[in-house]
Amino acid sequence: MREPTGEHVLRFLRPEGPAELYGFTTDVRYPSDFELLNDFCLTHPRSPFNHQMVLQRTQPEVRHLLVGSPVTEIRPAESATFRELDVNELLSAPEEIFGITLEPGDVQTLWKILDGP
Repeated sequence: MREPTGEHVLRFLRPEGPAELYGFTTDVRYPSDFELLNDFCLTHPRSPFNHQMVLQRTQPEVRHLLVGSPVTEIRPAESATFRELDVNELLSAPEEIFGITLEPGDVQTLWKILDGP
């Protein structure tokens, strides 16, 4: 068995100081470490990923977060800004803000999510 190689943390500079975004180690991982969590995220009715769009993109100059309809923009050493997106903006956000090109089937699925249960 390998010894742990240490923890690493990705941080983002905020006006009040660095904010930790993710913590991870370079320890060996196995499929069983992920399967249960992946199954929950994909199938459980209360998973936040099944009823709303959840996207994030971190670039050197800005980090964008979208959970539902508000988009958050975070820039180093500045306060975060928030903006509510309308339906048309939500449909264009994956490509325009996050650099994700949706397939036609994905757009139809997104329409269903935005339309509500």
